[in-house]
Amino acid sequence: CAAPGASVDASLTSGAPAGWRGAARRAAPRLARLEAAAARAAEADMDRAGALATLVGPKAHFLVRAPTVVVGRGVGGDAASSAPSPIDIDLAAAGPASKASRVQARLELGPDGGFVVTNLGRRTLAVDGAPLVAGGSARLRPLALLEAGDARLLFVPNGRAVARAVARSSALAL
Repeated sequence: CAAPGASVDASLTSGAPAGWRGAARRAAPRLARLEAAAARAAEADMDRAGALATLVGPKAHFLVRAPTVVVGRGVGGDAASSAPSPIDIDLAAAGPASKASRVQARLELGPDGGFVVTNLGRRTLAVDGAPLVAGGSARLRPLALLEAGDARLLFVPNGRAVARAVARSSALAL
């Protein structure tokens, strides 16, 4: 696995003039430290909020507080329906969501501490640019890009909270 900042270094140096390549190589360790500090701060914020992970987009972020959550497009305040919504995360808060299914995906924490996303909708969901058809599942890596309709969200797990949740579930299984 590449060190944090390594991909930034490679992308900055590819095809760049020699002066830029040297500057990018010198900046890589600073960028890696900055990424690590940002990750620690995000993890601390998620811990305070009781979140196992967060989905972050340009217009909204959503805390994943339960081991299983359903993501979809809300029905837009249907006052005629008093039934509770089947979704935990409403993509409409992230912007236009008409191209996402009402019940688009399920994010689930596995016993090994990894998250899996399953496409529950009729519309395609993309994970890191790879289409996930209806019924398909994929493991989510940290900073995976989820695309449902026009919504684009980064998946950011909270390693400490996930480890605690896995330990609790393992202790219950004994």
